[in-house]
Amino acid sequence: MLKNFRYWIHALGFYISILVQSIYPFLISSFFIYKISKIDILIFFICFLFSVNLFIVDFESAIQFIVYVLMILIISQNYTELKSFLKPFAYLTIIFLIYSFSLESVNINSGRYWKIMNNGYELNPNFLGLISGIAFIYFFKYGGRFFSIIPLIFLVICQSRSALLVVLIFLLMSTNIRFKSILSLILFSIIGYLSLLSSGFMNRIKEDGENGRFERYLNYWDYYTNYLPLSLSKEQMILLKDNYGNLDNLYLNLILRFGFGGILILLIIFWKAYNNRISREKFAMLIALLVHGLFEPSFFGAYFILSLLAISISKTERYSKDGSLN
Repeated sequence: MLKNFRYWIHALGFYISILVQSIYPFLISSFFIYKISKIDILIFFICFLFSVNLFIVDFESAIQFIVYVLMILIISQNYTELKSFLKPFAYLTIIFLIYSFSLESVNINSGRYWKIMNNGYELNPNFLGLISGIAFIYFFKYGGRFFSIIPLIFLVICQSRSALLVVLIFLLMSTNIRFKSILSLILFSIIGYLSLLSSGFMNRIKEDGENGRFERYLNYWDYYTNYLPLSLSKEQMILLKDNYGNLDNLYLNLILRFGFGGILILLIIFWKAYNNRISREKFAMLIALLVHGLFEPSFFGAYFILSLLAISISKTERYSKDGSLN
């Protein structure tokens, strides 16, 4: 009972953070009733030593780095059930998506579902598309397929190609080869494809291509080679953004903002995934999120993605036939 309550607190903290535009409700919910192993304490101590340089270069980046490491270690240790983790998030996402209809639209001639909150914060369609895609995954995979129609509609009208990629990778990698499962996947694929055709999403996929991302990566390249293993300051990052545009790539963001610390975060993720012998579904979610990071800033834009990634590398609890925990 307490464990399920903790999952709801975590999801609620995420949406409260969006509404009040403060990360603190989500951070409090992330660290709600936790335990941490001795090896994780050692990992954190090593990361803290590497953060000394970050404190000298940019205090805000240093704090962000420590928070990322703590969230990965604590959530992967305490939140172990992917289905239980996604359930409250999926239902709260539907409420949030319906609420977004009451918000003003951003005046951009892109044909995408792009909203602005009352406090002036823009709900980027890539973000809305991703939370819609994750909610769709829960309802399609774990039950309540009638409800899956709502996030599917929002996934289509947001026209987020990276979010669509997350959904496809997860479903293809996690679906058991059973006639019923394959038939359901084919049926929803047909419905989704027809929706894409009618929404203009297919035109965006064909015409926009990689949307200038690779050119921006090359423009940033000199900074990687000149500064690694050190990081850039906040002022340097702002200057780069003004000159070349947003850096829509998780891995390059990690290296630029945290230097060698960014590589350390990736090593922690890969080590935990290997050491915890993660389940097939968690592996599918991990791969989907890592691929998503090739085209989007990932958890630099939404802390919930970091939570989802952390639970994807957590140790899966296994139960014996009598219901006791092994």
